[in-house]
Amino acid sequence: MSNRWWGKPSEFPWEQAALEHIRKRFPTSGNYRAWAGFTFTARSRRIRECDLFAVTPTGAYLVEIKSHPGKATNRGSDWTFTDRHGRRRTISNPLHLTDLKAKELKNLLQWAVQKLGLRDVRVPFIEAGVFLSDTDLRCEFDEVQSANVYGRDGLEKQTKLPGIWDGLLGAPHTRIDPGFLRHVGRLMETIGIMPMDRALTLGEYTLNKRSLDSGPTW
Repeated sequence: MSNRWWGKPSEFPWEQAALEHIRKRFPTSGNYRAWAGFTFTARSRRIRECDLFAVTPTGAYLVEIKSHPGKATNRGSDWTFTDRHGRRRTISNPLHLTDLKAKELKNLLQWAVQKLGLRDVRVPFIEAGVFLSDTDLRCEFDEVQSANVYGRDGLEKQTKLPGIWDGLLGAPHTRIDPGFLRHVGRLMETIGIMPMDRALTLGEYTLNKRSLDSGPTW
């Protein structure tokens, strides 16, 4: 942990590699903060898992990391990843749930502002994004499903996606309230974020929490 980057290393190598890709691009000075691999309890009482929350002088972002390899295609909001061996995996577009988490996180941060009596602090809009982080990714999503989806920086020609840093986290979007930048650490502590514990060991078995999710079909 550090004042600039909060969180434990992920136990999943592919997710940790994705976080390191972003962390290497984080400036070493200025108001840049990040929280990786944490949970919070929403006002709905649902426990939300988040891969990365980043705050910069020009934006606040909640990023979901997906590291499936191969060619990515879509049929409506269903995303299918086909690896070099022909194996397929289909998931629902995670942007919708990430956007909901972003709204819930903003709501909690606004509650924390009131609780701490920080009357002049304005919580910004939190933009949701999906980072498809695998180095072999080739994305063929249509223009609707590719919205707010990013790949690795430097691989834009291969992935057909903007880079996660150049296209989102490091790009100027809006000016963030200086008071929020100054107090965001206290606000995150006040809402009670906790490091994500994504695996449970029971005897000889490990139960991977990544098999679970939340949403209308879970």
